[in-house]
Amino acid sequence: MGLGPGLENSIKRSTDHGRRQADLIIEATFRVLSKEGYGGASLQRIADEAGVQKRMVSYYFGSRKALLRNLVARVGDRLMEQLSSVSEAGTSPAEAVEALFDHLWTQVKEDPQPYAVYFGLVAEAVTDGDLRLSVNAIGDRYRDLIRHRIRSSAAPDSTSLSEPSLVIAISAAVQGLTLELLMRGETEELRQAVVDFKRWLRSALTAAPELEADRELDCDPVEPLG
Repeated sequence: MGLGPGLENSIKRSTDHGRRQADLIIEATFRVLSKEGYGGASLQRIADEAGVQKRMVSYYFGSRKALLRNLVARVGDRLMEQLSSVSEAGTSPAEAVEALFDHLWTQVKEDPQPYAVYFGLVAEAVTDGDLRLSVNAIGDRYRDLIRHRIRSSAAPDSTSLSEPSLVIAISAAVQGLTLELLMRGETEELRQAVVDFKRWLRSALTAAPELEADRELDCDPVEPLG
């Protein structure tokens, strides 16, 4: 039985020369996506950017989809490495998560290209199931990072929101603000939105535990059946 295409291509990239060539092609793919978008990232265009023949791209990655999945993983690793380096010295969950957001915000403003490429791939992943799996894996890692920051500095009942809802809300808000920054720049309205987001974040992560109990008491009692 022969090797599967994915394993076969990974073996081709396992030598030093293979890794250098694969890195060269992935970096070229990143540059093409950042300049011309998903639609312009043909194998021929990527090969031209990398200075190799088109058949070499197929030799190392097998297909355009496989190449893009590798790129998603590379961009995701780069972004997560930056975020994972943020200190966890905060004394509260609000400080821990806010430090994470501040670092991300600074990175987006200083070097927006990786985030622009990432969001371009996110848009394409909506209708591309294979790409969606890779993009979702990065999103899951980001949510896990938020979840860890909350758990590492908060008691389990320190917020009136459930942990899954809180993680999704924070992740969605950060992505929305980041996309707004990439699309429109740092407008005055966006600056105010960031201030308001941080205010909400502090409120959500420091809400008194009794709020959850109060909310349950406000519900109408359920009559037993029968």
